Amino acid sequence: MNTQPDDQPHSGSTDTAIAQQFSQAAARYQRFSSSFSRTLNSLFSFCDWQLVPLERGMELIITCTSSNVRSQVINSLLPISTRLQSLFGCSKIRVLGGSYPFETSTDEVIRHHRYWKRYDNR
Repeated sequence: MNTQPDDQPHSGSTDTAIAQQFSQAAARYQRFSSSFSRTLNSLFSFCDWQLVPLERGMELIITCTSSNVRSQVINSLLPISTRLQSLFGCSKIRVLGGSYPFETSTDEVIRHHRYWKRYDNR
């Protein structure tokens, strides 16, 4: 028989699971943010950003307040993608702000860079 009223929070395994998920999310955030170069750290200080866990990998959502910052973020997608990929595997990136969202994946950015690097070396 349940002795707790239905409007009281349930403790035990649910609280433990939520605390573990929160701890894991905080550790992921810390690992990612501490891996920034000074340039990326400075750039991200002008944006709101969040990491959202996905079934596989993560989604980095970056909200830029100006088109200039948005352009700089998009131009910096290779180091951002490399960091995300090394920490979380294939992940998604969404850059918000401006007239339309820019969405890609770490695999796409890295593959695109390798293609153009090979093309430039001809």
